[in-house]
Amino acid sequence: MPGTLAGDGRVVIVAVLLASLAGLWGTVEVLGPGGVAVFFACGAPVLILLLAWWRLGDGVPLGFLASMYLHSTILSIVLSAFGELLMTPIWARSFPDCQLGFTAPHAISPRTERCGFLGFAAWLSIPGMIEETCKAVWFFYRLRRSPNDVPETCCGGMFFSQSNGDCGWWFKLAPTPQHVLLAAVAAGAGFEAVENLSYGLAAKEVDLALPVVIIRGFFPLHICWTGMIGVGLARRLFLPRKQNPLLFGMLWPAMLLHGMSDYSVILFETFVTAKDPGGCALAMMLELCVWLVTFARFAVASGLRLSSPRSCCCNRSVWEAEFEVPVLGEPFVAPSNLEGRLLGDGRPKGESAGAKSLEEDSESSQDRARRGGPLLTYISEDLVQRVLCRFGYLQAGEESLGQVMEAVELFWDRNRKELQKCGWQATRSVSDARETLHQIFTEPHRLQVWRLAAEESRLRRRLKEAGEIRHAAVPRPQLVEAMRRLLQLRAPREELPKIYAAHVSRCLQRRRRAEPPSRRLEEEAKVGLFLAHMGCPCLSLTVNSSRNILERRVGRIENVASLLRGAARLGVGSDGSRALAGGGQASWRDGEGEPNKTNVLTAGVMVVMTALSSALFNFLIKFGLSRETPVTTSLGTQIGIPLNFLLDLFVVHSHFRWPQAVGVLTMLLSFSVWHHSEARGQAEARIGGDASERLLG
Repeated sequence: MPGTLAGDGRVVIVAVLLASLAGLWGTVEVLGPGGVAVFFACGAPVLILLLAWWRLGDGVPLGFLASMYLHSTILSIVLSAFGELLMTPIWARSFPDCQLGFTAPHAISPRTERCGFLGFAAWLSIPGMIEETCKAVWFFYRLRRSPNDVPETCCGGMFFSQSNGDCGWWFKLAPTPQHVLLAAVAAGAGFEAVENLSYGLAAKEVDLALPVVIIRGFFPLHICWTGMIGVGLARRLFLPRKQNPLLFGMLWPAMLLHGMSDYSVILFETFVTAKDPGGCALAMMLELCVWLVTFARFAVASGLRLSSPRSCCCNRSVWEAEFEVPVLGEPFVAPSNLEGRLLGDGRPKGESAGAKSLEEDSESSQDRARRGGPLLTYISEDLVQRVLCRFGYLQAGEESLGQVMEAVELFWDRNRKELQKCGWQATRSVSDARETLHQIFTEPHRLQVWRLAAEESRLRRRLKEAGEIRHAAVPRPQLVEAMRRLLQLRAPREELPKIYAAHVSRCLQRRRRAEPPSRRLEEEAKVGLFLAHMGCPCLSLTVNSSRNILERRVGRIENVASLLRGAARLGVGSDGSRALAGGGQASWRDGEGEPNKTNVLTAGVMVVMTALSSALFNFLIKFGLSRETPVTTSLGTQIGIPLNFLLDLFVVHSHFRWPQAVGVLTMLLSFSVWHHSEARGQAEARIGGDASERLLG
């Protein structure tokens, strides 16, 4: 899952830098040379983001923050602008007897209790509810705690979501609360930077713009509001289910504080217009109280401690103190003690009372090796043994030194390429390999990807096809006897393996030599993700099934084969259905060759949605450009153009199927019709104008 686990994000970082240069050029064009100071003052939230990353960013790639900064900024601004454009006229038309401060002069009139209450409700709903929801929805949807939480498809099943070729770049892995908090801070910093720049450009003079952007830049309210939502999301993801906050409980503090902040500014403008010094002081006190509550709430939640200079902000230990366990756990329930929280129930060295034996711990190792995680266990002498049980290399009862060493050797052979990428070469001694694995597993802040032990289900099917066993669900002792007979027949001089996983692996190696490459790739589909954490004696272990990557590779091989032999191809669809392709034209069908109604309906819905959204976006552009007021023109173009760009971006990142093709053709057709109608209207207006001049002349 490269897109989900990718960390460097160099392309996104370059995109952020290019967007910043474009913003700097536009600011200088509007405000002159003094616009440089205004632009860098608007970038103060970025400095705060980098400070938080410096304090909390161990294991958090900078490209992760750049992606959250760029995408969340663009999408949240577009969505919030669209929502405010719809809601503002509704409030104005619903209460025509009250001026709620949406237009100049930005003041509430008349100064009555009813209009004051309506103004508070309006500013609470429009900036507070809409903006905070639009900022939160993107990192709520993008962040995933483990690869198993990433859906296989997105956008109604039209795209894959576990590959960079489709939507894999959209989802981001957040295995710790620090990832979630920094993602929220990045989203708030991007929104605040762009909003500050818009206020600076609206001033049109450097002397007026610079004080505004300095005050707004170094008092990062948006960062704090979005950060509070991020803290709530981190608690929802990493705390036990009984302690999970409700969705509304995560959002309402930021909404309320945001609405009160904007409402206090409108109150100040109202009292200034009425020349009421007492009211101005009251509004300023209200704004100051909002600032203090915002900073205090976010600071306490994010780890602000004043006990020592090194704990001035973003204290790392606040998460361990909050969760009472190391931060990489996945506590679905709230047990009474710390040991019960650990899925692997590992214990530190020297703690033997009540400890489970390896046989009890690995009793369901076959199931554990195929399901997700993360597994949280202490680092101890038997760490390698527990990890091999988790990955399926050891089974219940395989505790002897010879069996463990054979499992280590098997793991080393199956993951030789991955070990070489980590800089580790093969060792001659198996004991040295075990010590080396212990060092690799405990290496901090490095996401490791390992292949699991071979699955026995494939071997069962093949032994049944060969007549070695009666049915695929025979007990394990009969399966072991069949594997031993096969190994003695194929390699009579070789010594039989000692562990069950080695039996399965060697039998599969013997039988797959005569098989096509597409079936060999299936063994590579299961991988394990491994991450150790600095500062706590623990590690996290997650098992992931990269089925879509396998299907994509198998599909490419079979597609090439079908082109060479000119025959039909039978593959596997993203939703588990089969796809029958012939002559380069594919149709979605189920296992019996009949059309799958669900897939056809999904494709049709996506075509209709693409056409309607494209028509709506083009209408917004046309509506904005046809208005004489610059505000309406700006809103229309800012909403329409980026959304059309995002539509193109999703199409480019996808595999080009017929739903996308129809959607793109519809979009191009709407553009051509719009431009043709505009040109025709201008021509008719020009002809009519000339005729009027002739009549008047």
